Amino acid sequence: MKNTFRWTLNKLVVTGACAYVLLILLFMLNSGLVRVSGNVLLNKSLDVLFFTVAAVVGYGVLLLFEKVLNLRMLNKEYARILIVVLMTLITRLVWIHIVDITPKSDFELYNTLAEAFSRGEAAGGKYVALFPHTFGYPFILATVYRIFSPDKYFALLLNILFEAGTGVVLYYLGKMVSNWKTGFFAGIICALWPSHVFYSSIVCTEPLYTLLMALLIFVYFKVSVKNKSLLHSCVLYLLLGFLCAAANAIRPMGTLLVAVLGITEVVRIIKKKEGLKQSFAGFVPFAVFLIAYFSFVNLTGMYVSYKIGYNTAKNPIGFNTYVGANINSSGMWNQSDANVLMDFMKQEPFDAQKIHEQLLNLAIQRVKSQGTGNLKLVIKKNMIMWGRDDEVVTYMIAGSGDKTSSLLEVKNSEGLLRYICNFYYYMIVILAFGGLLKQCAKEDNPILMALLLLFLGIGAIHTVVEVHGRYHYSSMAVFAILAGINNFKIK
Repeated sequence: MKNTFRWTLNKLVVTGACAYVLLILLFMLNSGLVRVSGNVLLNKSLDVLFFTVAAVVGYGVLLLFEKVLNLRMLNKEYARILIVVLMTLITRLVWIHIVDITPKSDFELYNTLAEAFSRGEAAGGKYVALFPHTFGYPFILATVYRIFSPDKYFALLLNILFEAGTGVVLYYLGKMVSNWKTGFFAGIICALWPSHVFYSSIVCTEPLYTLLMALLIFVYFKVSVKNKSLLHSCVLYLLLGFLCAAANAIRPMGTLLVAVLGITEVVRIIKKKEGLKQSFAGFVPFAVFLIAYFSFVNLTGMYVSYKIGYNTAKNPIGFNTYVGANINSSGMWNQSDANVLMDFMKQEPFDAQKIHEQLLNLAIQRVKSQGTGNLKLVIKKNMIMWGRDDEVVTYMIAGSGDKTSSLLEVKNSEGLLRYICNFYYYMIVILAFGGLLKQCAKEDNPILMALLLLFLGIGAIHTVVEVHGRYHYSSMAVFAILAGINNFKIK
């Protein structure tokens, strides 16, 4: 019974991931990337050709990479890690010296908050109370600004270091899933990922959150497989809870991370085939993890409330769900819904959680009134989320202007930059799909299952809440590892 449950769950997750990635591939083919004329059939044919060439080049690169792995210098692990780190650093350091992007929108908010915090000033007020996660990254960035200077250049350098850290963690995660070849390939993929290189010129939270997410998964499997005493395990799981809460403080995805680790923990306990008493005892460390996570989340909320002068929302999902249900904006941020939020913010006394609850009720009414149109909305949102990987170009254009000193005019190179982003993205997702198909016939792999649950969870959440192309950023870590197992056999 236990083995049947474990086998069924693993196959269900892998099959679900295969189906979802197949949908993503269809979204890519229908993303309207290539537009050279008013002839719809010609443009569609060119989209298919672009996709096909990406697939051929992807598998060609994979075969070439196999040859590279025979180099003697790669026999040393420190050399492999050094290569991943150097490729991450060099590509991004070169890029931020080529372009000069002024932070706009959310990115401007993070930079402004960090500057204020570095001076010891309170900032954010009602907005941070409504969206407490906007405090986390600026709080860390403020420390850097305080030590060096409130210059966005130091924020970019910090994010580049985060991405280098992610590359190293992915190397070890891939090694745990399969072997060092998979890990090395995953690290190189992320080091060279064009859109991630381009994001290094923007003050954004994605690099830090992705690092914490990958690190959480890696540390969990390092901790959970060791046969430690109950007390020792509880201490380690306590630290895991703090790490998960830290990730949630950067992006409000803690519930997903807890759910993924919870499912993985249940499978791990069942796999041990112990008696009922031992099985219950096995859940004690995870109970400590949950206590640590929720305690740290609450303490963080209290600290943020103290710093900004307003009580923060404990469950801040109302506005994002309200926006995500807007069929007219395809679930993306829009000024009309923002105006509704502004009107609520003017109400006195101000109550951040009550505002989210009111907006959640409006979201439910919106969904009910849209009927079958919700199905079209779901498809459209997933197409926005996964169909392309070039939204960063839009952000760079918005941040380019007369006051910047770019060597490269982003707007003049818009088409080329979008093609580069999407060609690489298509190539890796196609390789990842191939890796998933091969995994269907293999033994269950708990680490891979956790990564796939994470990927599916990210897609499911943004099917409900507000969506943007950049919200798939952290999922690219999963695609990188899947692309690696395409050709490098799992042990």
